Amino acid sequence: MNGVLFDLDGVLVDVSESYDLTIKKVVERFAGRAATDEEIQARRWSGGLNSDWDLAESIVREAGGRVERRELVAFFQETYRGRNFDGLILRGTPLLRTAILRALRRKFRLGIVTGRPRDETAFTLERFGMAKSFSAVVTMDDLPRGRGKPDPLGLRLALKALDLSKAVYVGDTVDDIEAARRAGLPAVAVIKESPAKEEGFGQIRSRGAAVVLADVNDILEVT
Repeated sequence: MNGVLFDLDGVLVDVSESYDLTIKKVVERFAGRAATDEEIQARRWSGGLNSDWDLAESIVREAGGRVERRELVAFFQETYRGRNFDGLILRGTPLLRTAILRALRRKFRLGIVTGRPRDETAFTLERFGMAKSFSAVVTMDDLPRGRGKPDPLGLRLALKALDLSKAVYVGDTVDDIEAARRAGLPAVAVIKESPAKEEGFGQIRSRGAAVVLADVNDILEVT
């Protein structure tokens, strides 16, 4: 195996104080109630949500909130991205240590397949000094609408860009693991410690994750 593909959020970047906090603010604004960490994580593990816009909207709709999607997305982006990347996006923190990333670069061709928009992905990778480490980066802007994970198209585009037929895909949701399965790739899941960890472990395993890690920095031990 000559390549490793990564999801971005929850794998390379901790988004608990950025994307997750944005989701909470969206739910509070349009549904008038609080969303919990466990609720957000449970929805990620349930699958079928192509982005955190979809996740936030699903909670709002279930709570009886009525809002046009474009208004919800606009508030989400205003909160997360800000006017000029000065919003909650700045609260994201790197999960993969620099030394591990360097070791991976020496051994593999590396790529990213993420549900983020292209500009937000580029901003985050540049901010954390990761951009030059990944030879292929596939974002939501590179895919037709509705073709995000678990559709395997993004993984296939990354493989093509890296001139590879096989790679390991490292993700943290059911949709990540399902996309890898559909693409015929082995999957490694990263599940952080949480009260709902066992539930997530079971769902991830049932979709075919070859390995489940608590820390992405252990990736070299299984590749």
